[in-house]
Amino acid sequence: ASVNLVAKGEKDEVFIVDDQGHTFSYPDQQYVGSKITSHPVVAALFANRAQEEYTLASGEAIVGGYERIFNSNLYVISATQIETKMLV
Repeated sequence: ASVNLVAKGEKDEVFIVDDQGHTFSYPDQQYVGSKITSHPVVAALFANRAQEEYTLASGEAIVGGYERIFNSNLYVISATQIETKMLV
């Protein structure tokens, strides 16, 4: 199995970063190895904040969280877009 297997749906994504914020695995291969500490869920990881709602630079609202991979310096990051619907 390839370690670069990650998920990116229409409204969600899962990727792996190390303890410095560098992508170990990312839906868009061109970003593997890049430092993405500006991603709101990665920033929450470094601030030791729990899962919560965030706003991406694009203005999209997401909910996300992270979990350390046992016995490593890697973290699985998961984020999904929050859909807002108007009830009439």
